[in-house]
Amino acid sequence: MEGEPVNVPHICPRCKTDWIPNNAQPGKYPGAISRADNKTEICSACGEDEALKDYFDGGCEPVEDWAVTRAYTVNHDV
Repeated sequence: MEGEPVNVPHICPRCKTDWIPNNAQPGKYPGAISRADNKTEICSACGEDEALKDYFDGGCEPVEDWAVTRAYTVNHDV
């Protein structure tokens, strides 16, 4: 409808490859919040990867080191 805001999906700033929240439903709902700074929205796969890195490795990459390759997860939407 005219006058309604358009929900434009964004590319994940962490991996720079996937849509937020995921490639199957880009822009449909919010993505994960990065553990690196507790404010940046990232894709669901990167959110899962950060959680696993935090648990297994004691932390995740700082924002300054992005774009990263996910170590523990892949894009499950494909």
